[in-house]
Amino acid sequence: MIFTTDIITSALIILAGVSVLSYILVLIFKRLALEAGVVDNPRSDRFHGEAVPLLGGNAIYMAFLLGLMIRGMVGVWEALPMFTGLLFQLYGIVRHPRRSILFFTIAALWCTLGGIIAANGEDKVLGLLIGGTILLLVGNADDARGGVNPRIKLAGQLIAAFFLIYYGISVAFFTDVGVMWGMPWLSWLAYPFTVLWIIGLTNAFNLIDNMNGLSCGVAVTSSFFFGLISFVNGQIDLGYIFFILVGAGVGFLPHNFPRARIFMGDSGALFTGFVIAGLSIIGSWGTAAGVPGGGLKLSLAIPMLVLIYPIFDVTLVTLTRIFRGRPVSLGGKDHSSHRLVRMGLKPADAVLLIYSFNSFAGFCALFLTMIGYEQAMLMLAFNFLFIILVGLRLARIEIND
Repeated sequence: MIFTTDIITSALIILAGVSVLSYILVLIFKRLALEAGVVDNPRSDRFHGEAVPLLGGNAIYMAFLLGLMIRGMVGVWEALPMFTGLLFQLYGIVRHPRRSILFFTIAALWCTLGGIIAANGEDKVLGLLIGGTILLLVGNADDARGGVNPRIKLAGQLIAAFFLIYYGISVAFFTDVGVMWGMPWLSWLAYPFTVLWIIGLTNAFNLIDNMNGLSCGVAVTSSFFFGLISFVNGQIDLGYIFFILVGAGVGFLPHNFPRARIFMGDSGALFTGFVIAGLSIIGSWGTAAGVPGGGLKLSLAIPMLVLIYPIFDVTLVTLTRIFRGRPVSLGGKDHSSHRLVRMGLKPADAVLLIYSFNSFAGFCALFLTMIGYEQAMLMLAFNFLFIILVGLRLARIEIND
């Protein structure tokens, strides 16, 4: 276990510095969005009553990128294609809005080719950054045009997932199980599971972006506990990356919660969801030894606990819509956050309650790395029983939209 005062102090300094940088960048992108007319107008499935500027996700992205560069985890020449591609797209959005799709296409091709050229098969952070940049560009196009074809979003997510696999990032669980059971062919299951994990969580963070501060706050709390667990497991660099992402989100939140002066938009939700999903499979989430293979058996449980709220919300919405004969892909106010408001909570209180729920699960995941296998199983059983009971209660709330 590596969890020293020096490491925590360094992580908090990184968090504070990136937070200040992110806060300032949000002000710049807020003004840019207003000048370009990239705003989110009031609609039935949201709670804001006036037009709110978008593009806040670009501030989160740039703060994260600069934090990685300052920390020395990404080189200037590696980051340059991503940075120039984003600037090119933003120029098109501001100066040539009717041709924004053309600028998006060129920027996406530029970043994709730059990523392939820069590939060395070892720099996993670069693979994560390339995939995240592509999804940021997709989100910007969606925000600027008021929506893009869902197939474009799916294509962007598939390309982003490809870059993770291309750079050697995949779910290690199946490979480890194959070695343990003498069935090496099981390692091939890692690739489809990786794609499903990435696409599922990326969309989950996008779907829970339905109240001020919700998606970003969940990303912050999840990344914070992932960072702590990384330090406990001796993955120091990974922990610093998570704290850089925490800082990028913390700098954005004062502009978005409790009153929204800017939204991070699809660009921010897709980017943060993808980065957290990617980092969660880069890490190795072992537990304390209790029985042979105990750490392996629980290695999937830890990231699922830390990310329990987006997984829970998407599962709740999907199942309730299926049982009620409602199209799953249709938007609406039937997410868990909306149901809490229907129960009588104010939107800000509902968001704070969700923060607490996600933080409690994150703390439990952290605790799993410090206890034996048998105790870990009891804690998991309690957590999942609690989640099922909460889901059953929320599912009973009538939603008419």
